[in-house]
Amino acid sequence: MATTTENCPATDVDGVGGRCVATPECWSGIVDISVSATVTVSCADCRTKPVWETFAIAPLPEDGMTNNARDLVKHPDVKALCSQKVMAEAMVPGGDDSADEWNVDIIPPSAVEWDKGLRVFRCVAAAVTDDGERTGSQFTARG
Repeated sequence: MATTTENCPATDVDGVGGRCVATPECWSGIVDISVSATVTVSCADCRTKPVWETFAIAPLPEDGMTNNARDLVKHPDVKALCSQKVMAEAMVPGGDDSADEWNVDIIPPSAVEWDKGLRVFRCVAAAVTDDGERTGSQFTARG
């Protein structure tokens, strides 16, 4: 996935290395496996009805090298980047019209990505709607 720092609200969080995706990145759902705290997701077309969309991406913190979602979400750097504030700043003009409320979560590297050496996490948001879905991309670098 190509990323950018230009006009990217994620870069405003000091010391985290946050970036924005260069093109919309959507997900059809997040499945959190309770026993292992690993997360599985499926890529989705943003033009259909994805549930989650990436609004920031960053390297795992040096003192947070894990793909365990429950541990990672507690890390201060992850909390700072994957915040409602950064999410709101990354939203396209009028994007907040698609829902009154947004949920924010994280996607750590999958077990396969971890085994291949990928050490980044994604901040994702989902509109709180009747069916949990909405069409189109809501996040972009500021332009």
